[in-house]
Amino acid sequence: MSNKRSYSNKTLGLLWGNSGNICAFPGCNQILTNQKTPKDNSIVVAEIAHIVAVGEKYPITPRPDGNFPREDLNKYENLILLCPTHHTIVDKQSNTYSVDDLRKWKSFREDEHLRGIYEGYQNLGFVELEQILKAIPLAEQGASDPDFNLLGIREKIKKNQLSHQAEKLLKFGYQSLNQVESYIEGLASVDTSYPERLKSGFMNLYKEIVNTRLQGDALLLALKERIISNRTDTLLHAAALSVILYYFEKCEIFEK
Repeated sequence: MSNKRSYSNKTLGLLWGNSGNICAFPGCNQILTNQKTPKDNSIVVAEIAHIVAVGEKYPITPRPDGNFPREDLNKYENLILLCPTHHTIVDKQSNTYSVDDLRKWKSFREDEHLRGIYEGYQNLGFVELEQILKAIPLAEQGASDPDFNLLGIREKIKKNQLSHQAEKLLKFGYQSLNQVESYIEGLASVDTSYPERLKSGFMNLYKEIVNTRLQGDALLLALKERIISNRTDTLLHAAALSVILYYFEKCEIFEK
């Protein structure tokens, strides 16, 4: 394998989906995107840093390891999202910041994001659900009825190749399903076509991501990120996952 920096859609989906959109450097709360303005589109501020360097010699490249498998350099496990400032710092002060340091930062940032989501499930309210459901474009007409019986959750998890961590993430969200259903039913009392148009809109988002050939955890996280639109509020991440779980349980698209 060459030293070219090239990342698969799966790798990018996992990297962004687990980061919470915040720099992994300890104490840094830099958001890794900037929202669109009246004159410009949104931008990505994040930089992808290699934990073990792509190159082989210091100081040309920091944190080199000649024994590290070349084919693993651009994989998710060897990458971390940092803001531009801290990417520069860790690369130019690589005697201070080691491979082990970066691995610990990444693990801490991802664990912190997961804890925030678990807590978010418990504190989820209609305000968060409103923001998330508005992020799903409504289809002009509702979805057609499925021609088969829905699979059980465990069967769907296996069919969609979800890891134990993703399964745990979904299961924690069960406590918020009643809120999702109540909110959608409340909107249906005003617009009877809303639930089916929302379902169709969700299906369209799902199909767009499937067309990028993502599977398993990467697909689930990419779907979350598409709905979240790079926001960092873990309550909103929890709301997005609750909506995904709602359709994971009730919708046939996860069976195809």
